[in-house]
Amino acid sequence: MINAINYVDIKEVKDAIINSLPFINSVCFSGGEPTMQPEVLEELLAFSKSYGLETMIETNGSHPEVLKQLCAYNFVDMLFVDIKTTAEDYDNFTKAPHSYENMIETLRVGIPHTKRTTVFKNIKIPRCSLIYQKGLVILSPDKTMEEFTEEEFERLIHK
Repeated sequence: MINAINYVDIKEVKDAIINSLPFINSVCFSGGEPTMQPEVLEELLAFSKSYGLETMIETNGSHPEVLKQLCAYNFVDMLFVDIKTTAEDYDNFTKAPHSYENMIETLRVGIPHTKRTTVFKNIKIPRCSLIYQKGLVILSPDKTMEEFTEEEFERLIHK
């Protein structure tokens, strides 16, 4: 028995990918948390790769062991890692033990990644996220991260 609110058969997902092939060059698996279904995720990534698609996963980093396996198979081109809060508040916020350590381990898996943060009212966010939220648009929407100096980032944090 499958216990899911919005269960979708894997064949439906594969059919959607096939039907979209004339219009897409990549697929992104998000959730919930896609790494909570490692066998299905692995199958869908392999399927996508067989059609020459770039593959991405949006993750909270809670299952680095799954990502290590997928990395070994070279199934994932990019991760989008959601950073929830500061290190000291992480486990309490996520209600999961070792969630901060797992997220950090995910960043070290070896898959190129982008870090993201969702802003919640009354939740402390890491300094790096403050930079992203305040800075890039204020300073210059045209600059890449590499073009900002450390002094510019410090100025943004203390605004």
